[in-house]
Amino acid sequence: MAVGPRRARAYFPRLDAVANVYDQNPNFRYFPMQDAWHDSWDVGVQLSWTISDAAITRGQVREIDARAAVSDAQLASLRDAVKIEVTQAYFAERDAHEALLATRRVLASAEEGYRVCRSLFLVGRATSAELIDAENELLRSRVDLLNARVDAFVARLAIAHATGRDVRTARRR
Repeated sequence: MAVGPRRARAYFPRLDAVANVYDQNPNFRYFPMQDAWHDSWDVGVQLSWTISDAAITRGQVREIDARAAVSDAQLASLRDAVKIEVTQAYFAERDAHEALLATRRVLASAEEGYRVCRSLFLVGRATSAELIDAENELLRSRVDLLNARVDAFVARLAIAHATGRDVRTARRR
């Protein structure tokens, strides 16, 4: 188990430096004691080690490592989710674009079919039922084109959202 520098401190003794300055009346370091102000100072080094801290630290280190592993796993999961969302949005946008192109071709075909059927109807070579069917096909193709445009727009929004281009960044001050 690798222990970082901050976590390893509890495994080893602690070295503290101590310094004090006193201005006391009476000052107990002067003998005989007098009713007067005297300055004094002391300096020391203290080495301490609490054995129970080392035992507790091992558990704390394991807990911190486990939390770090959970955070790493969550980050990896989030990255995977973003990759999946971007990929799905890309393919949805591509499919919507292809559907839009196909729908435009179907509309052009329906318009030509209606034009031919109307011309035939005007010269008496087509029935009114055939003309109504051609008009219905033309109307259905126009509605399909509208739906394909909406789908393409939604797909573009989805890819902009998945790639973060739909969020305005705050100005830095």
